[in-house]
Amino acid sequence: MLGLYGLGWLWSSALTIGALAGVRVSRPRFEAAGLTLGLGLVAFAWLRAQPSSSEAVTGEPELAPRTLIIVPAIVAILAFGWSLTLGPLSDDFVLWHWAAAGTFVPGGWPYFRPLALVIWRAILAIGGGWMALHVVNGALHAFNSALVCRIGSAWLGRRAGLTAGVLFAAFPASSEAVAWTAGVFDLLATASVLSAVAIVLWMPSSARRTIALFVVCLAGMLSKESAIVIPAVLLIVTTLASRRRSISTDWTPIVVSASVAAAFLIVRMAMSPAVAAHFQALPADRRGWKDLFVRPFAGLALPVRTDAGVGLGAYLSAIVVLAIVGILLLQALRGERRERAEPESVLRARGIAIGVSWIILGALPLLGEFYVSPTLAGSRYLYLPSAGFTWLVSAVLAGKSSRALNVIAWIVLLALVSVYTSGLHAERRVWTEAAKTRDAILSGATEAARAMSCGSLRVDGVPEDIHGAYVFGSGLREALAAIPLRPDGRACLLRWTGTTIVAGESGG
Repeated sequence: MLGLYGLGWLWSSALTIGALAGVRVSRPRFEAAGLTLGLGLVAFAWLRAQPSSSEAVTGEPELAPRTLIIVPAIVAILAFGWSLTLGPLSDDFVLWHWAAAGTFVPGGWPYFRPLALVIWRAILAIGGGWMALHVVNGALHAFNSALVCRIGSAWLGRRAGLTAGVLFAAFPASSEAVAWTAGVFDLLATASVLSAVAIVLWMPSSARRTIALFVVCLAGMLSKESAIVIPAVLLIVTTLASRRRSISTDWTPIVVSASVAAAFLIVRMAMSPAVAAHFQALPADRRGWKDLFVRPFAGLALPVRTDAGVGLGAYLSAIVVLAIVGILLLQALRGERRERAEPESVLRARGIAIGVSWIILGALPLLGEFYVSPTLAGSRYLYLPSAGFTWLVSAVLAGKSSRALNVIAWIVLLALVSVYTSGLHAERRVWTEAAKTRDAILSGATEAARAMSCGSLRVDGVPEDIHGAYVFGSGLREALAAIPLRPDGRACLLRWTGTTIVAGESGG
């Protein structure tokens, strides 16, 4: 399988270099090269990670101590601390309205995600506002980053676990999930999936573990539909086992999680026809199925904005990813020359196999709906899969290798961090601009309503988003409802020009 892997890498590298040199390369060629590389990578990782080599990786895991997992949590807070003052955008107004009214299962809404609304209701009940809701998102992201670090350390060692946690914490495409308070659904679902894995890895088999796993699985199902992958994720983890001990003979976690998922799915299908309709959204052609698997990997490899064209940032990100898989190829070739597989190479292969599987499973519940636009709209779909991506990257860059490869890996890792830092800066600028636009619309509408003695209010021309950062794709009616109106006033129509609010038509 190294031949297929090497061919895919050479093909992808040649196309990228050609595109940088000005050669026009069509998207299907990039996709074909990427699929070849991906299939080779998956086959290589799964063959190298087979349990037959388990004797090479026995012994106590190199767990991340509590002092170490604080680092990713701090990075997560620093990376998205700017979002605390962002305020509400788009769907946030609707969710606030539902939570304030105690409507945890809104009629007509095709989703069933009451846990987040219950949490919002509790925060509102104690006087919390938008900043408190942003704090919840930031705390969940910090918690998830710490878990990514700790879980990764069990599979790959402390250094790799720390690398994965930091990369996850600073992943720029996570802005939509973290900075937008409506992203709480993705944060909660990811926290549930990671917690389920942590429970299986570290809690001994007992009634206490069964209860804890049941609670975590149920919380995930009540957070977002993506959590339904918990049984499949646990199956992958238990099949490949952990570094500490083989847990492949203990099927209790899989049975418990699968039972919760099955019961939840049956109840949801009985409650709403939208669930059955979702399964009917499976792609009808081969291209659709290909996109289902290509899009998550493409979004993770290029977490940058390309709405203004494929710029230097996108190419730099692609080069870094190609360098990562190139390092893995060199590591594999180095291992081929040895008579017996080294423990480090087996652990690396297991980390990669779990990472790739996690990406696929994390995106699978979305079926044909998975799409991240060139403006990164929809990038919240990448939040759960990004954990697998960071484990994959850290398995290659932070594992033990030859001195020369270690130097190259550190250079590539620094380049990746620079790409992420630049991406975070761009995300902060765009989401801040969206918040300023929201403020201008609402303050302009408030002034106009007062000046025109409005009894009812409508504003046309408001943007759904600013370069992918949501403004008023929904929630405008709920936002305008907070503006004071005169009971005997007239009906007012206002219009947003892009910079200010102006009066349109009005009636008596």
